[in-house]
Amino acid sequence: MVDSFLVNTPVSSPLHPQLNLPLLKGYLGANGYSSTVIDCNIDFFNKFMGDCRPNLVDPAYLENPLQLLESYNNIEALLLERSQEFDQLGVGLRNLSMKYDRTMFGSVAAATHDELANPFISYFDQIISERILPASPKIVGIATTFQDQIIPTFTLASRIRLAAPRVKIVLGGQMITRCYESLFKSNHLRDLFDYLVLWDGEVPLLNIHRYEISSEDVVFTNVISRDGDLSNVNRRSESIPGKFLSFSPDFTDIDYNDYWFPEYLIPLQTTRGCYARCSFCAIPYGSNRYRVRDAVAVVDEIQSIQNETFERYGRRAVYFKFMEDTSAPSTLLEVSDLISERGLDVQWETFARLEKAFVAPGVMERLYAGGCRKIHWGLETSDPD
Repeated sequence: MVDSFLVNTPVSSPLHPQLNLPLLKGYLGANGYSSTVIDCNIDFFNKFMGDCRPNLVDPAYLENPLQLLESYNNIEALLLERSQEFDQLGVGLRNLSMKYDRTMFGSVAAATHDELANPFISYFDQIISERILPASPKIVGIATTFQDQIIPTFTLASRIRLAAPRVKIVLGGQMITRCYESLFKSNHLRDLFDYLVLWDGEVPLLNIHRYEISSEDVVFTNVISRDGDLSNVNRRSESIPGKFLSFSPDFTDIDYNDYWFPEYLIPLQTTRGCYARCSFCAIPYGSNRYRVRDAVAVVDEIQSIQNETFERYGRRAVYFKFMEDTSAPSTLLEVSDLISERGLDVQWETFARLEKAFVAPGVMERLYAGGCRKIHWGLETSDPD
């Protein structure tokens, strides 16, 4: 028996797990509720590839990036070949194209019934019968971070509704937050969820557990019930109480060997949200507000994960991906200096704006000494060309 299942749907990067569900599992566990994470993204990829599942554990791939890129190109071609078994399907390493329009609710609803075009119907039926139903959860939470996950998300929801109509279905993630008003009013999809969770999911999801499992009196904020209204939506009022991310993500349900990267690539957060307020950007839909973690806590977590992977697999994780919306230069410097001081074997990548702080003398050298190997720069311009 488990209180809830937390599911990431396809399609997103198969190179590493997402951080969202281990964070939710960690927060629920710290508050007395049990949950199981299923990364259906990597599981689907591996099953879809069948006997052609890639083996990328050879360290030579890291020494020769061009060889690794060639392997990914071959994998992409195999995915497209497998896609031909379905009507107008195109599964890529980081993208999904289908016969149906993911931006139209009626089309999304139609996709959930078309077994000739939708490979996720039979896939999710197997997941539900073999993993979810035997555990008798009261809640299934489904994360929808990217647009390509929209049709798979509602396919899973529809199959759960058929197989286990009493299970409460909770949808959350950036895509849900972006379209919650129209989704709530939709006649096509409204029967496929019981709750929508907006922005940061920890507190709202915990409150749903308290209400549905413990029968507590709960005042919901940023939780929309299918039979309720939008009156409790208030982005600024509900976020993680106390020190930001004082709890640890729980990766116990994640098998790092499942992912398509030569080394374990571990997601981590040093910040959440963004300090900029660009009107065109989707980042604000992912979090209530901007917060920065304590650098000591970040590096302590890195060491803890390294010890955990050594205990589980016999080798320590080296590569970390800071799953930021935007990293603060000052925080990155603090983290880098601590990694250097502790002599840790760590390499990391992150997302950042092109701030002047990065060109100050010695900054990039300190970041490199502290493990920085890749920065995904965000450049904004008002020029449409």
